[in-house]
Amino acid sequence: MRPCFIRLVTYSILSVLSLAPSKGFGRDKIDESVAARALPGSPSHSDRLFTTKNDINFDKRNLQNDLLNSKFEMLEKELNQVQSEFRNDVQKEHQVDLAFSSFASTDPRFDKLLSSWIDRYPSSAVARVARGYYYAYLGAISRGTAYTSETRPEKLRAMERYFSMATIDFAEAIKRDSGISVAYGKLMIVARATGSVKTADKLLTAALQSNPGSYFVREKYLSALQPKWGGSMKSIRQFLSSVEAMIADNPELSALLSYPDYVAADTLMCDKKYQESIVYYTKALDAGLPVDMERGRTYEYLHQYPEALSDYGAALDRDPQDINSLIRRGFTYTLMKQYNFAMEDFDAAIQLDPLNPELLVNRAYVLQRFGRDKEAFADLQASLQYDAFNARTYSDMGKIDLKNPDNYSTAKMHFKRATQLAPDEAAYWLDYLGVLYKLKDCEIESPVQEYHMVCRSSTSTSCSSERLKWADKFLRFAQTNPLYGCKEAPGIQHK
Repeated sequence: MRPCFIRLVTYSILSVLSLAPSKGFGRDKIDESVAARALPGSPSHSDRLFTTKNDINFDKRNLQNDLLNSKFEMLEKELNQVQSEFRNDVQKEHQVDLAFSSFASTDPRFDKLLSSWIDRYPSSAVARVARGYYYAYLGAISRGTAYTSETRPEKLRAMERYFSMATIDFAEAIKRDSGISVAYGKLMIVARATGSVKTADKLLTAALQSNPGSYFVREKYLSALQPKWGGSMKSIRQFLSSVEAMIADNPELSALLSYPDYVAADTLMCDKKYQESIVYYTKALDAGLPVDMERGRTYEYLHQYPEALSDYGAALDRDPQDINSLIRRGFTYTLMKQYNFAMEDFDAAIQLDPLNPELLVNRAYVLQRFGRDKEAFADLQASLQYDAFNARTYSDMGKIDLKNPDNYSTAKMHFKRATQLAPDEAAYWLDYLGVLYKLKDCEIESPVQEYHMVCRSSTSTSCSSERLKWADKFLRFAQTNPLYGCKEAPGIQHK
């Protein structure tokens, strides 16, 4: 059964008990000036903590601002307090994850600041976890969610690089405080990325020794046991039998007993059996597993937008600053042409995650609906920091360029790049031919030939007979009309 996407990386997860030195892993250099343009005044859904709690008592922006203002002592106090509350009440574990997720951001300023925090407090466990969340998030963002076969090697290497650095930080945090359960859970996400169930087994044993009632650890372990990651339903059911014995100590664990329904729903959704998927998501929800966002996205695929909005709203009730939920709800509002509401969600998300490519591309679309093309172009350009191989983004930039004759040459560059990244997409070739026509550019012959070749195996509307005839007419005109105005090039002889 084909999963939604498969992640494949080649490195081995570092042992928590025998950590390799951190030197030797390079870091990507990010253009902070681009991030500044995205700032106001840009991971997969299964990486969320499934929790029924909604007693949020902190603002992620406050924690981010503490970091941006180098208030490391305050961060130490706040995050250790959250961890202390979890030690006293196992059902407050979700607060720990939500607090550290404040640092799961594409803000390029965080890297140096998190390292400075660690330098100031070298024995701090929470500082290491915070940077681990940052690197793990950048790994997921850099990779994207496409099938491995559809993901460029550069993106996989970026994921490996960030996941390696995150692994080091989480393992170092555990050395300092074995009671930080979220560090074990995050390491399990990396183990899942490698398809290493045995590594997840070892992490589970170590984690439950220090955190016997942990919901987060068990949920991440169940995720690693899914068939699409190399596990099996048999393994899931066997593990759930041990979970039942711990429900008296942590009643929240009872929600995990519906995990098989979630797996069934996820599998059906990936197979595009959306109606059947809704049934199992609803069963999981009724049993206590909050998969509102997952069901909401399925409703979205079915064009049942009010139902999708309701589910995204429920997810945001648990975490009002969840980036994925804000993006999905904003996207649904966009589909409904309720652009003001969409902009509210995108703006709220971008304050926390300024270089998130999906977020920036979606906001750019809405900005164009408001005629704010300059801002839209800036968002598209910023999105390339973590998604530099997105042909659609280059195409959208080219379309904005075309609105101004002074930018036709730039449009040509962007459309050409789109054809290089997605050579089988007829629409990009058609856009490229269009700007060549406007520029009276003699590079026309080869693109027309490529366009015809792509259209031989395409049913795209970009390959309609009218458009194919237009391309041929344009080529003949360039070849035969000396008034076309371009210099002669190989293959084009004026007659």
